[in-house]
Amino acid sequence: MTGLHFGNGEYLVSVRKLPNETVKGLEGKDYEVLDIDMINMYRTELSKLVRGNFKISRLVPDGKDVKQVYYVDKEGKLVKVPFKQILASDGGYIVAFDMPSMSLYNNVIEYTDHKPAEPEKPVTPVEPEKPVTPEKPVNPVNPGSNQGDNNSTQPNVPTPGNNGGNTNVSPEYYVANGNLVWNGDDSGMLIVVKSKTDDEKTFERFKSVEIDGKVVDPSNYDVVKGSARITLHASYLRSLKPGKHAVTARFSNGSVNSEFTVASHVAKKAPNGKTTLNGKNIRTVVKTGDSTGFEFMFAFVIASMLLGVVIAMRKKNA
Repeated sequence: MTGLHFGNGEYLVSVRKLPNETVKGLEGKDYEVLDIDMINMYRTELSKLVRGNFKISRLVPDGKDVKQVYYVDKEGKLVKVPFKQILASDGGYIVAFDMPSMSLYNNVIEYTDHKPAEPEKPVTPVEPEKPVTPEKPVNPVNPGSNQGDNNSTQPNVPTPGNNGGNTNVSPEYYVANGNLVWNGDDSGMLIVVKSKTDDEKTFERFKSVEIDGKVVDPSNYDVVKGSARITLHASYLRSLKPGKHAVTARFSNGSVNSEFTVASHVAKKAPNGKTTLNGKNIRTVVKTGDSTGFEFMFAFVIASMLLGVVIAMRKKNA
């Protein structure tokens, strides 16, 4: 929610989901009732903001679309509110709408089953007109000589085949979370695949994953519902060389190609002080040489030479 300094010590947003029975006129339909209040943190009391421009957004449940947004007026009647349903970065949807006041009216969001956009029907080509067969010229000498020859043939004209109706259109799969990069996280890497048609059946149509043209063993990834959410395990990603790799997700009625990047396996210091590479400890060799022995030996040789010079000079003087 935007419109004031929410969450910075001035106002706190309180959202409660009320029982559906508190609203009349939507019996038998799928909807939720929201009580959104503003709490003044200095006075710790409910604040009614009569005028303003407050933008409200809320996640849409999986498998649903927003049919209409309302607010409940003082007489309990439903008043329609303009709204937008926006595609989120994780592949889901968000509903966004504006309210001129807060803490005065409850909001109602009515849902319907998610219906993917229908593909355009292919255009059936128009059959061209058949050319007219020219008549044989009459022989002026013997006009009847070319009579009775009714086996005149028509030139071969190609005609389009009968399709017998519309052909099946293969669904267009796409990767919803582009720019795939794995930086060595132990949680692995998530790939969200959606379909422009019948997206609710994407999960059940999933078959396999291929990396660089090779089928990946199912033990190296997880796939869960929500379109098709494929998580490649970190243990498998560590076996790949750093750089770009091609990935293909195959379904019973199509496939989608994409690519991802494995970041360089750079060693880094863990919080415990140990050197790690992609989460694994690396043994380091510590240099333990001591230079004090060499310095002592050098001093001993110099002292011996000086002592020899002194003894030689004494002998010479004697």
